[in-house]
Amino acid sequence: MKKQGYTNINGIDISTEQLEMARQMGVTEVQKVDMFKFLAKHKGKYELLIANDIVEHLTKNEVIQFLDALFAALKPGGKVIINTENAASLFGASRVFIDFTHEQGFTPISLSQVLRVCGFNEVRIYPNSPVHSFSSWVRVRLWKVVESILKMFLAIECGLGKGLKKRDILLEPRMFAVAQKVKG
Repeated sequence: MKKQGYTNINGIDISTEQLEMARQMGVTEVQKVDMFKFLAKHKGKYELLIANDIVEHLTKNEVIQFLDALFAALKPGGKVIINTENAASLFGASRVFIDFTHEQGFTPISLSQVLRVCGFNEVRIYPNSPVHSFSSWVRVRLWKVVESILKMFLAIECGLGKGLKKRDILLEPRMFAVAQKVKG
């Protein structure tokens, strides 16, 4: 975000190692602090909050508490971006439980549900298929071919009725949600 010209930024983490990596990359606006305490002190302050690889490490009660704290820390009209593993992906269980510290797994539907329960609107779930190099570009393109075949199998299994059309099938291993705190 600094490279894009943003100046009013803050980063928090409880991991000293993650903070040191950020500093080595030139991001100095980071601090070691508990996210719940930090958010409680900054109600209504932010236009955008990004939670990268956090929600899967929380218990169900903590997920609700965290999303409520994010909601309270946003200005009206503010947005949150949440990045996590997609439990509905082809190898979702292995993705969710690749890390012993993961407590939860989310599907696009369950992530959307919990965000709405915590007051967020305009919830959108997107695949997270970042392209950083030529090889990752090739992987994304090959994945698109495999994904279309998998969606065809799902259509055969589930049919092509309204149920399948009502929900977007997201098979990528990672996803992110964008949700908004409604103005006023």
